[in-house]
Amino acid sequence: MSNVHTTSVVRLRDVGDDVLASWRAIVDGAKLNASLEPDWVRVTAASRGVADDTFVFVARRGREIVAVAPFRFETSRVLGVPIKKLNLITNYVAYHNSLPSTLEPAVALSLLLEFAATNGADVVELAAIDDETRLARAVLECEAQVSSVRRFPGEASPFIPLDTSWDELLASKPKKFRYKVRKRAEALSESPDLALRWYRNEQDCAELLQAMESIERSSWKQEAGVAIFSRDHEKRYHELLLPLLAQRGALVANVLSQAGKPIAYTLGCHAGGWFGLLKTSFDAAYSELSPGAIVADQAIAVAIELKAREFDFLGDQDQYKLAWSKLVRAHSSYYLYLRRSLRGRLLGWGKVLGERILSQRSRRA
Repeated sequence: MSNVHTTSVVRLRDVGDDVLASWRAIVDGAKLNASLEPDWVRVTAASRGVADDTFVFVARRGREIVAVAPFRFETSRVLGVPIKKLNLITNYVAYHNSLPSTLEPAVALSLLLEFAATNGADVVELAAIDDETRLARAVLECEAQVSSVRRFPGEASPFIPLDTSWDELLASKPKKFRYKVRKRAEALSESPDLALRWYRNEQDCAELLQAMESIERSSWKQEAGVAIFSRDHEKRYHELLLPLLAQRGALVANVLSQAGKPIAYTLGCHAGGWFGLLKTSFDAAYSELSPGAIVADQAIAVAIELKAREFDFLGDQDQYKLAWSKLVRAHSSYYLYLRRSLRGRLLGWGKVLGERILSQRSRRA
């Protein structure tokens, strides 16, 4: 088959069935994260209010679609100079971000960089790329098209391989840990005031969202300013996402209540053998009950029942996650300054020079 690739661009809202089908097949075939699928990308774009100016980069080999990348061009200013950036829509919601493609990652990345340069971009941003993937290595080996790369270490997300039963998983943990899990299970089963409800269906999404909002507004997240419902784009994102997950049979959420009052929840996605803990929170007033740990325990147990291949905590290395698993996926974000852009070259070199000066000063201090 020919190695000559052709590329095109289409607005996300105008993407045809052929592209959608190929997009889904590429994500599924490469076992990429479900958040890279077109319907999830549409949710992300709509929640951010950028659906109308979101496009899809499409690469073909002959008639076969071999790569897709949803993106938008953004303009910012550095010292008064306008800088044009190609920003992937999946950078906004990055559950193990990637470039969906059947090509070698270096080839797919090269095609995207060529497109960005041809269309006057100065920089390309890739967020939350798994450090152990071939794409991460390709990013650091694209000197022909990129004058400099700035790498920012990101979250290291714990995960549990689910190749055993619940009892076998617990048996592999220290005695003190097993005791705590058992006591939490007993509290849930024996307390007449505690009740756990599962949410899987679309008709239950409104009630689930209401419970999540109630819990988040009484959690530490509210004071920290990161509660879902205190930010319009996050609220809209979850209002759109939950019905989509339910329609696909991927929604697996639970809510723990005490005397009818919601006090903790987990929001999970089970897709393609992956069980991702998208969100979790608890009411700080009930922390002595360890409600967050109770709902997490139950979510892990259900993931095993659903025969998921892993339970992915997502986020960073919180202590309760590391108590379950020391295995983590480290991620990095990258700014790639394009060699064909004078502004890109100057900006990239300036950033590198500035970092070297700061590093020298810190060593001298």
